[in-house]
Amino acid sequence: MVGAGENYVTPFAIALNAPTYFIGLLSTLPLLIGSIFEIFSLNIFRLILDRKKIILIGILFQSIVWFFFSIFALNPSSFSLNTLLFLFTAYFIFGMVPSPLWNSWISDLVKKSDLAEFFSKRNRYLLFSQFFTIITAGYLLNTIFKDNPFLGFFILFLVAFISRLFCLYFVNQLPDIRRGEKEILKPFSIRSFLLDKHFSSYKNFSIFNFLIILGTNIASPFFHVFMLKILNFDYFTWSLTVFATGISKIFAYPYWEMALKVFGQKVILLSSAIAISLVPLFWIFSSDPLYIFLINLFTGFCWAGYDLVASLLLLSPNSLRVKITYTSFFELLKGIGSVGGAILGAILLGFFSETLKLDIYLSFYLIFFISFLTRFLPVTLFYKKLERYPFTSYSHFLKQIFFSYFIKWFYKNKETVFYPFLLARKKVKQSPTYKAFKSLLKEV
Repeated sequence: MVGAGENYVTPFAIALNAPTYFIGLLSTLPLLIGSIFEIFSLNIFRLILDRKKIILIGILFQSIVWFFFSIFALNPSSFSLNTLLFLFTAYFIFGMVPSPLWNSWISDLVKKSDLAEFFSKRNRYLLFSQFFTIITAGYLLNTIFKDNPFLGFFILFLVAFISRLFCLYFVNQLPDIRRGEKEILKPFSIRSFLLDKHFSSYKNFSIFNFLIILGTNIASPFFHVFMLKILNFDYFTWSLTVFATGISKIFAYPYWEMALKVFGQKVILLSSAIAISLVPLFWIFSSDPLYIFLINLFTGFCWAGYDLVASLLLLSPNSLRVKITYTSFFELLKGIGSVGGAILGAILLGFFSETLKLDIYLSFYLIFFISFLTRFLPVTLFYKKLERYPFTSYSHFLKQIFFSYFIKWFYKNKETVFYPFLLARKKVKQSPTYKAFKSLLKEV
């Protein structure tokens, strides 16, 4: 659903010749509206008192949305861009309202001590299937459906529809764990959550993530526009660059899982945030597809660490109602940050390119630089709060985190790891040809 559907909504809008401001809205407004509706998750749970039923209903309606997407793609002239925005918004609403309940269900199905390993493995499997679909879909759009891209989009959205129906079947097979019904019925709201001093760490992380997402979305929605419209990448090249982010995450998750055991959650959070803030700067120096592919490899590596910590922190509360409310508040701020960042980015891009009449490349580069500054802002604001933790000195921070358990293990076991190469080198040194060549070098 995500690989063939969600990731190709933006290229579909570009194929419809949607203006740049609409691309920014499409990338963020549905997420914002979905996160606003997510606030009502606790109220819906109080009415139905069945997490599994609510989640299954959300999955069913999401599949129906993708069916309408496929109809849109088959006959795009009969629909407007507003219809596209409405469908994508409905997709996020039906996905995000059950999201806090899904998170609480996961924490009941998986032991707390196993959550890091669980998310690491689960995310690797998800990303592998997702980005395999992205690369396949990009290839199909660029070859078989090159002359008729809307037929290609119809098939992709139909695949998303069928895939979500399969999800409905498999989620229904999961054991239904009932707990916390009596606790849920007690009065509790986001206002209670915000006023309670016991939840300050949860609120701090939500604000930190809001600022990171705000800075990220000043540039993030426009990376795709930059590649497809300005650099004129074809769909296959674009899908390869997107694939780089996912494939990097797949290999990075085990690394961050081990690093978590050594340094702890807050150190990983801050270090990955520092690295994420540097990403927009790299886009300024070259527009070569291979270079952008490498940037996305680095981007995926950084976001893997950040996402892994975020997943664990969202499941940290023990109380079911606090967990659901915390997730709702977190996602609300995330949605506001997403749409606020994209709107700000669109306004700045229009100001630079249309009002100031700057070169289009320079306009995008200025957006990327502003994104770097705003991403780095929360790191400087929250750095003081992390001083009591080890390895938070700027001079040693990145060196400490990247010299983690995996690299230490590799260094200690280098003789075992490089045994085949060491054995081959030993045989080469013992060969008559090598000895003759060495003696010849000495004479020269």
